Amino acid sequence: MTNNGETTSTRRQRQRQPPSLIRLSLKRCFAARPVLALLLLAYIISHVTVIQELSSIDASGKSPPLLSSSTTLMMRTNPKVPQKQPQQQSAVRMKQKTSSVTNKTESDSTRQSPPNNRSLPFISYDIPFDELRSAMDAGNDTVAQHLLDFGIIGFPKCGTTTMMQWLGMHNEIVAIQHEIMALQKHHPARIVNFVMKELPPGRFLRGYKSPNDVEDQRALNKLARHYPHTKLIVGLRHPVLWYESFYNHRIQNGFNMPPMTEMNANCIGGYYGVCIGRAGYHGTLVRMGKTPLGYDNSTDVNKKVEEREAERNLFSPKERRSLRNDLPVGTISPNPVFLYDTSQLKMPSNSGVDVVQQQDNYNQFVQTLKTYLGVSQDFPPMIQSKPGKKDLNATEQARRDARKVDICDEVYQEHRKWLLESGKRTKEWILDYFVKSPDVTVGNLHHFREILDTYSVDPCLQRNRNKTR
Repeated sequence: MTNNGETTSTRRQRQRQPPSLIRLSLKRCFAARPVLALLLLAYIISHVTVIQELSSIDASGKSPPLLSSSTTLMMRTNPKVPQKQPQQQSAVRMKQKTSSVTNKTESDSTRQSPPNNRSLPFISYDIPFDELRSAMDAGNDTVAQHLLDFGIIGFPKCGTTTMMQWLGMHNEIVAIQHEIMALQKHHPARIVNFVMKELPPGRFLRGYKSPNDVEDQRALNKLARHYPHTKLIVGLRHPVLWYESFYNHRIQNGFNMPPMTEMNANCIGGYYGVCIGRAGYHGTLVRMGKTPLGYDNSTDVNKKVEEREAERNLFSPKERRSLRNDLPVGTISPNPVFLYDTSQLKMPSNSGVDVVQQQDNYNQFVQTLKTYLGVSQDFPPMIQSKPGKKDLNATEQARRDARKVDICDEVYQEHRKWLLESGKRTKEWILDYFVKSPDVTVGNLHHFREILDTYSVDPCLQRNRNKTR
């Protein structure tokens, strides 16, 4: 028995065990080259976290390309990112909390991708934001493309909040759970700074929501130049219902809106963006350059002129004057577009005469979106989100409710007339030109066509019939 309580047989057995490869190598290095051995030991200790991180990535997972070879050893990730949860409601609550308090998070050991999305590449934030921005300034325009997979860019009051939260509930998708307009006025790399701070690394698609980007040429230009493969999602809504919803949304949020009866077809600052002209979605979408008005698709000069003239006739005289000044002829946005109507963001009814058709329309819409985004797992059931200020006392809420409008009232008949005329032009242009672009996808084209046909029909007819039942 030795002094430390170890028997002689146990000590001899331990001595007969062969030394590990690392211990043997270090022993020989210290004997031969002690300085080199010390450097090697220091290197191993300082990079042990890198080795652990790399060992967790399987052979098929690839990190994004780096700026230079000197950064290949800098596997820097943001430790202050929450874990992606599979549960629907907890996922929404978790991401809402992340957007406001990013310093209350879980450890790296618990942050992981779901097990079934191996088809997506593993993305780790190994390039610091400052290096991404510098590389972009130096001419590497698309260095941050891998960090931005999709963008919900419009239109306002067209289900963008519902779409953002619903997509964020999918196990393979993470989305910034608040509106962000970083691409409009700021450096094109600014948006990925939000991505790296608020979304976890791993095998996820990453996206953002900014319902005004579709109308902002600066944002579209930055997407085309720096994020050309980012998939865009654009929502539409019946123009009459859109105008009513937008006006009442401003009232709910405390804007000092003028009475709707005093608002005309023009757009002035006092309307706070609630403009009849904005309901002409075709006047905005045409600027993406995916139709004959925006690019040369024919070598026949006469045919080219005829195509453009036929398309131009679908715009009002005021819209044509605007196109002459603003339309970037010869420029095509490289970003693909998924187009939907807000009425498609609803679970099918369990009663009525069209139950089977509703279910089929919904299933086709969800399947098309699933294919468009490139995810393998099914989407959770559709949700409904109603944005707007909610923390009001009963008295203040009653006061604001009293200022809201029912656009079907007779006094708003002229407004509905303007909006229906715009809706008719939007319907014809989208169906005759926009959806024919190979870059444009719609969920269930047949059903989408039926929805757009209602854009020139007064929805108050159906609303009044429902009231009399």
